[in-house]
Amino acid sequence: MSETIALPPTQLLRVLTYNILHPHYAIKHNTPQGLVQTASGPEGSPEGSPESGPASNWPQRQHQIAANIEAAQPDIILLQEVGAGALPPLSERYAHFPVSQPFQAAAVSGTLIAYDATRFFGVSQSVWTSANRQRSASRASLRDEVLGSSYDIISTHLEGYPPHEPDISKRLALVQAGDDELYGQLQIQNNWTGYRLQIIGGDYNMDPREHGSRAGLMAQFGYLAAPSRQVTEPAMGRALDHIYVKSFGVVALTQPEINWPYPDASDHLPRVLDISIPARTKVLANR
Repeated sequence: MSETIALPPTQLLRVLTYNILHPHYAIKHNTPQGLVQTASGPEGSPEGSPESGPASNWPQRQHQIAANIEAAQPDIILLQEVGAGALPPLSERYAHFPVSQPFQAAAVSGTLIAYDATRFFGVSQSVWTSANRQRSASRASLRDEVLGSSYDIISTHLEGYPPHEPDISKRLALVQAGDDELYGQLQIQNNWTGYRLQIIGGDYNMDPREHGSRAGLMAQFGYLAAPSRQVTEPAMGRALDHIYVKSFGVVALTQPEINWPYPDASDHLPRVLDISIPARTKVLANR
């Protein structure tokens, strides 16, 4: 005789992606969200400092980023632009794999996958690196101890172009480079075997309204996204950050409304996706 238990009607899996604006890029591109501000504008670096130009506000901003993440209460966290001196202090319940860096000389473009260690077990991690060794993505497999399921996940940060780039040929070349990066990551994801939930999220560096090629690639490989558009680069009004899901079963995707306590902690807003996994019945034992 076997005994069975019914799990709740749905199990919720909440995924957050967030480009946290590495202080190196904040200074390089004079991005106000990452600089110490005064009444007259960005504050300069302290006298005698080896840096030139404005000063980073990372010591304060890292806690604001952590507060934004905590406000969403995610199960899985995908971060971009982490690296040397830039990793927000996550809650103690989160574990994370090592930061994936494209190359050591510029450890400012890293990606990271973190997860709620009270629910998940980190099975494995690997790093995808572009052909020119300039860009990377984190790849990981997680075991969901609540559902007894495994998930394959990528945190990505694709090539893109500055919105004010005047050179059309340069724009198209950067679009193609980012598309090639995404295609390579999708090919690897496609090679994973088994009927497991697959998640790819991060900074796609392209609004589908500007170029639809990356959204088209995701659809070509069978991935679904949230049904509504969400601006994640408020200064330019662009929807750059996305979370896509590929499932061999039926899942429902919804986009929760989150009141971010520090919307200016980065030049990007976090993006959150709720994945509702349908009920299952478990056989406990034969008697």
